[in-house]
Amino acid sequence: MKNCIAVLCCLSGLIACESLKQEVDPALIKTETEKIVVACFIAPQDTVLTAEVSLSRPVLGENIGYDKRVSNATITLSDGVRSIVFNRRNGQYQGQYYYGADPKKFPVVAGQRYTLTVQIPDGRKVEAVCTVPKAVVPREVVLDSIPTFENGFSGKDYFVRLTWQDPAGEENFYRVAGTLHYLPIRPNYPNAPEPQWQSTLVDYRRNTETRDLTDDRQRDGEMLSSARGFLGIFGGRQQILFQYAQRAYCTIDLLHVDANYYQYQEAVLRQSQTGDNPFAEPVLVPTNIQGGLGCFGAYNRSTITATLK
Repeated sequence: MKNCIAVLCCLSGLIACESLKQEVDPALIKTETEKIVVACFIAPQDTVLTAEVSLSRPVLGENIGYDKRVSNATITLSDGVRSIVFNRRNGQYQGQYYYGADPKKFPVVAGQRYTLTVQIPDGRKVEAVCTVPKAVVPREVVLDSIPTFENGFSGKDYFVRLTWQDPAGEENFYRVAGTLHYLPIRPNYPNAPEPQWQSTLVDYRRNTETRDLTDDRQRDGEMLSSARGFLGIFGGRQQILFQYAQRAYCTIDLLHVDANYYQYQEAVLRQSQTGDNPFAEPVLVPTNIQGGLGCFGAYNRSTITATLK
């Protein structure tokens, strides 16, 4: 009898849930037409100016394909006096392409305001502006480590921190990136090949607590420090770094970025951290593309090299 009551309770619960299901009238959902999506970031250190143009995919409607790139857009970069048109260029692999321009013909200058205009064949046009920040010189790279214990073995994870002086009296945004270069120890067997220099990226996004983006809010004019950038080879096994390498050094880039770049990249980072969590709060990705989506931003890169071994 108790089993029958339990089954009836489950059935009544399912019927109650089923009653909550309602068909949504598509006419009641606000629809948006596809928009031009632009991604372009410029810097004085660029060896090539690049841009990508695509079309957004509306929420409702037929899925007519995943490739929404625009292959025949007209892209113009201007500083108010001069201008240059981006040409379509083929990528490394078949089917790859991007829009590019030669910075030698149109140097990007710190402190200059630039306008990017994108027009597609059907006549639609979008526009965005940004100002290139001045360079901020890194102060030093500090090497440190934390003890680890994994699979019954103790070791160390090595990481670096970058420090720099924040310019006072202005709002500043930064991004840090780096590369570890190491020369492996020569294998101890006859006729072993001469080792060659290897490179791997410094990991500033090891977990949700470490990030490569920062700003000077409540720290204006102070000495700033980056998050920990972990050094690792062989799939992130940092503890064998100095036992495996006979020589090692790292190059760390400090990107002084504009607000457009920072806000866009920060939102994309938070969005990626939500994963497939259906209960995560939606992240609104900002845009400074007037009439479209995406980002036109600028940065100024400074590099420092530190010998580790």
